[in-house]
This record gives sequence, C-alpha cells and structure tokens, in this order.
Amino acid sequence: ALGLCGLAWRYESFGVCALMMTGGCLYVLVRIWFERRGQSVRDVLRPMLRFLAPFVLLAASALALFAFSQWMWKRPYVKAYTEFDTARCQLVDFELPKYDSLKDVYDSIGIDENFLKMIDGWDFYDTEKFTKENIDTIIAARDTEYQRKSIGECLGIFLEKCIHGFCLDRPFAGFALMLLLWLACSRRRAEDWITLLYTLGLFFVVYMVFIYIDRYLANRIDIGIFLSMALVITMLMDEDKLRGEPLLLLALLCTSLFISCRANRAYCLYDSHNTIEDKSSEKAAIETLLADNEHFYFVTTWSIDHSLYSPLETPPAGYADKLVQIGGWSMHHPVIEELLESHGIENPFRDIVGREDIYIIDNNIERTMKHINTYYDPDAVAVPVEPLSEETNLKIYYIK
Repeated sequence: ALGLCGLAWRYESFGVCALMMTGGCLYVLVRIWFERRGQSVRDVLRPMLRFLAPFVLLAASALALFAFSQWMWKRPYVKAYTEFDTARCQLVDFELPKYDSLKDVYDSIGIDENFLKMIDGWDFYDTEKFTKENIDTIIAARDTEYQRKSIGECLGIFLEKCIHGFCLDRPFAGFALMLLLWLACSRRRAEDWITLLYTLGLFFVVYMVFIYIDRYLANRIDIGIFLSMALVITMLMDEDKLRGEPLLLLALLCTSLFISCRANRAYCLYDSHNTIEDKSSEKAAIETLLADNEHFYFVTTWSIDHSLYSPLETPPAGYADKLVQIGGWSMHHPVIEELLESHGIENPFRDIVGREDIYIIDNNIERTMKHINTYYDPDAVAVPVEPLSEETNLKIYYIK
C-alpha cells in the first residue's frame, strides 16, 4: 500500500527507488542459489519464485495504477492541460535556456528577458506569451542549440560536481553512516559483495543518465536514491556483530542525531518556510482574505507560504477559490480555467488592470508591473492596498 501511495505521488521517483532496491532482491536470490547449489532446478527456483511473488504483484499493481492514471489524464476534459503541462515540465523542470543564448528565438515569440525571469520564478500565467506553441519553439531551439553531453562529459560532471555535491546533500550522510556500519559489521560473503557492487554500479549508471538529461543533484530525487541504497545495505549486516558492538552503534547513533539536528537547524535557518514554528499569524492573514467577499486574489510564487498547512491539516473552506497562483502546475487546469472564467479573466496579467474586484499579492511587484507595462498597459500602476496589507503583513496591490 505504501509503495502504491508513493507511485501515485511521483511515479518517476517510485520507479527509480524501486530500481535501486532491486539489490535487496538480488541479495536474497543469490543467497538461495548458494544455499541450494547441487539441488535440482525445481528446488532452486521454487523458493526464488515464492520470494519474488509479492514483488511481482506490486509491480503489476503499479503498472495497472500507472496505466489508469495515464488514461485519466488523457480524457477530453483534461487532455489539453496534460499536453500543456508536459511541455511546461520539459522546459521549466530541466534546462531553461538563458535569454542571451537564444535571444533571436525569444524575441521572435515576444518573450523578453524580464518575462523569462518570471518563467524561471514560476510566475508565467500569461496565456498570450506562455503558450504551448511558444514552449515547443523554445524546446526545439534548445535541443538544436545545445548538444547532448558525451559519456566523457557526463563522467567529468559526476567527478567534479556530483561527488562534492553528494557530500553537501543531507540524505547522503545517512547512506554514508550506513556504509560505515556495514564496513564494521558486515558478513562480507560473496553474495554481500555482489549485492554491494551491483547497487553501487546501478547508482552510477542511473546518475549518469540523470546528468545526461540535466536532472542531477535534485534533492527530492537524491533522497529517495540514498535511502533506497541504505535499505539494501541493512540487509548485508551481521546480526551477531551488531550485538557485539554496542559502543560503535551508540557512537553512530549519536553522530546521526548530531547531523540531523545540525542539518535541520541550518535548513530552518536559511529556509524559514520549512521551519517548525508558530504560523498562526499567517493563517489568520489567510482567514482575513477569505472573509473578504468583494475581492479575488492572484498570488505570485512564495508571496504567501504555500506550505502553511501541513498534510495533516485542512485549509479553510474557499482557499482554492479565493487565492490562485499566477503560474505553477495549475496553469490551464480545467478547474482553474473555470474559476477564472467565472471572474471574466482569460489572461491574468492583461485582465487584472483596472479591475477593482481583483488584487494581487506580490513580493516582486516591480517585475510584474514591468511585464504589464511592456505588453498590456504602459500607464498601469500598482497601488498598495491599505490597511489590508499592514493587517495581514502581505504585499497586496490593486492594478489601476
């Protein structure tokens, strides 16, 4: 059940993590083969198949769930959104070309350097500029201009950037400690070495692919890989040696706690939106906005705390109907499109001008206004909404 939940959350990461954990299956299969050498093929295959049965069932369930998900997202109701979001992902989530590198292409489709920065910051809900056709044009030019990396270049990036980057990546610390524990308390039999070398070799191959597609050193992907590898290494431990090394285990436990505490402290120090803290004032600000029945709000990325409500909390009623991000994954989603249509909005950046019933919450209003003045209304100005901005501690504006 947990595996299928992981698939539903992010199927690409599920596939990579499942692949990295195949070392655990290999370990058990090799053990069975060593233990039953000399026996009949049937006696060797029977326990192997019995062991593999639940994993085959999980893989079949995962494929069925994935196929169902793909069918759901290709229905007529959401097909256009799916095609657009796939193109958006290929552009924004991988390598967005700099303005100077494709200046002629950007100029030909009416995208200036300022809007490119807005795209990079995920504030791209301009239905006249950020279209699927323009996205496809940029991707085609990028793929033509940028040559794919050779194996040697990928290896160079792995050695020069990734190894150093892994050491700075917090999830790697857990894997490194588990590897140290294996060195101290492993059996070091043939099947242990086969499993370890297979896992490390598989990691190298997978990461070379990530480098080739420019998706390397992404924390949310790396954490799953390192935890999967750590799980495989736990299967290679010698239980008797572990029981005989209480001081070593205590030292590693203390080291783990220290690293975790230090990492969390540093993480929270520089990224306050991930800090476990009292967010009652921010939640009160949202409730104040939701109580406003006269206005609709656009929100630029991180102008409000998007992690304000944890997975264990339910946002207040009307949250998604009152506050709409002016970009992100939801652009062109049918639900959002219907909501905007109900407010008479087709292009947020164009249609917000002069609308007294629409406000925008924006931490970088200068950049937004430069875009509006350049393409839609050179005389438009942003007027701070007071005392609402001061009461909520949010930068709220009316565009007139």
